[in-house]
Amino acid sequence: DEMRGLLAQGIPETARPFGGLVYRQALEHLHGVRDERATRELIARENRHYAKRQLTWFRKEPDLEWFDGPGESPATIAAVERFLADRLAPPAT
Repeated sequence: DEMRGLLAQGIPETARPFGGLVYRQALEHLHGVRDERATRELIARENRHYAKRQLTWFRKEPDLEWFDGPGESPATIAAVERFLADRLAPPAT
């Protein structure tokens, strides 16, 4: 009920963050547009669609490097650091 707390503090529903994924659907739920189950299903569906659009966009990037794992994972961070060290190292002569 973080959203209810923000609204109770006087943050207007028109504030920019409330227009993003999840918040918009949660506000509609608070206004009785749909029940909680339907709201959760809608949020899951819209998040999947958003992720698909992101993947489509990223796949078009020519020099994109993919790293397997969550961004905060120590293994992922180490892989990124190795990649950057190799990429930024001066050429061997």
